[in-house]
Amino acid sequence: MAGIKQEIIKPLIEWYIQKETWLDLERYKWEAFRMFNECFYTDDTIDNRIRNSFSRVANLLISKQYYPLLMFKQVIPQKPELLDILFDENIEITSRITNYVDGFKETIENMKRAGIYGWNTKAKISDYQDPRAISVYLSLRFPNKYYIYKYDIYKGFANLIGYDIIHTNKIDRMLEFFKLCDEVKKVLLTKEDFINDYKDWLQNNGYSDQTYNLLTQDFIYSVVRHREQYSDAKTNEVLEIEAKDLVSTIAKHTIQKVGKKIDFVKRDERNRGLGKEGELWVLNYEKERTKGKAVVHISEEQGDGAGYDILSVEDDGITPRYIEVKTTTGGIDTPFFFSDNELQFSIEHKENYYIYRIYDFGKENNLAIIHGGLDEIDAQPVSYRCVLKKITV
Repeated sequence: MAGIKQEIIKPLIEWYIQKETWLDLERYKWEAFRMFNECFYTDDTIDNRIRNSFSRVANLLISKQYYPLLMFKQVIPQKPELLDILFDENIEITSRITNYVDGFKETIENMKRAGIYGWNTKAKISDYQDPRAISVYLSLRFPNKYYIYKYDIYKGFANLIGYDIIHTNKIDRMLEFFKLCDEVKKVLLTKEDFINDYKDWLQNNGYSDQTYNLLTQDFIYSVVRHREQYSDAKTNEVLEIEAKDLVSTIAKHTIQKVGKKIDFVKRDERNRGLGKEGELWVLNYEKERTKGKAVVHISEEQGDGAGYDILSVEDDGITPRYIEVKTTTGGIDTPFFFSDNELQFSIEHKENYYIYRIYDFGKENNLAIIHGGLDEIDAQPVSYRCVLKKITV
């Protein structure tokens, strides 16, 4: 394995140190590891051990159309020895991962034949036990040896530092990432002042990361997801508006202007690059608002078809908050646009649906939080869908 270039890694580490608030923004990861350690090694039933020890993993094992934890909770109690296979460090890792996955699939088929959970009515059942999920299991069980793996993060980091990914096999690629993490960690550990501060942070919060594997993984994740795109999640003004009151509220905050007519559609196209920056800003705003609870960047992980950009939670930590982000460098009265898909999703989930309208972005970063269905907003259609039909002569 070729060594990494320290001259490339070190500036990234300096950026990370300056933004060490990431430790709080991604706090749920440390919470997940602590909860696993407290609840997995007990004499309780396997069902309770799994439910309690995996209760804080959040989007490490859960995201839209990705449900490894759900399957894990349903299958492992049927065959607990699968964990013994996966966690047996006396067996070569590739063999035990393969045996675990094969055994998991076989157990699903047995459960399907038995009609458990009504699976006998389903044509196909996905197990979701991919390297991403397995890396989480291994990291939770052996936090001093393994790292949390996600291929798009590995690929992004490799591109960032000019590192060539060699393996195409999924398991080998995960193990290759682990080795890269070991190399990166060596450079991180040279920052003694930062490591001492990190130790204090761990102690003050009751966390453990003895070999700094979780810190290393978080560093890699942060520089891929947030470097060059993060804007401090501070705002001069936050307006909380019910959708039905949007027009009257904005009128109170708007000074009437006279000037040339603006083509807002063209301006929106020019400003489309602001979209991702605004989403990252809101992502971190929500992590601060929820005090480190899991916040998922849905549009980044699943694409733009979900009907919203970010999945967060209300103050109770349970009730979902579906957030669609609309960003402009203009004032609060600048029109924004939404799709029919966003409209329909907002109607179906209006009690939990929010528009986060960031305005004066890059200058004051003001925020209007609009709660409710988009059908309650006074909006005008500005485009049409046309399907050309073949004409028979």
